[in-house]
Amino acid sequence: MPYRIDWLVPRKVLLSTFNGDISKDELHAFIEDSFAHVRNGDKPIYNISNSLAMGRVQVSLKALTDLVKSVSMIGDIGVQIDINHPRTINTFLANVASQVLKIKTYTVTSLDEAIALLKRIDRDLETVTWTMPPPEVLGQTSVPAAEKGA
Repeated sequence: MPYRIDWLVPRKVLLSTFNGDISKDELHAFIEDSFAHVRNGDKPIYNISNSLAMGRVQVSLKALTDLVKSVSMIGDIGVQIDINHPRTINTFLANVASQVLKIKTYTVTSLDEAIALLKRIDRDLETVTWTMPPPEVLGQTSVPAAEKGA
């Protein structure tokens, strides 16, 4: 399976981790799994997507937009944060989709940055327990310094 969904803060902060190429059927499965998590969460849900190891999404932009638009969970997502390489096609597509769907989206270069951003957005997240999946599940969690422009 090219994705995994975990609660970093139970019922509040999701982490979606992608690995490899994603077919149209896998994208459908991901959206259904995401919807199930969001439906069982405390609104608004914050979603962090770790796209560093994502390959190609094997659908067109129109198909992706139509697919995501068909899901009614969009209003339950408070903020979407994408961990991604700067200036890539995946980053561009994520930004376009978020504008179409009217979801506040940020792109950061590490999981640490994503968590710090969420704690600034929602001060209640500063005092809760965060549960990180094991390193073998997390995989790469930050863009190498050379790609950040450092």
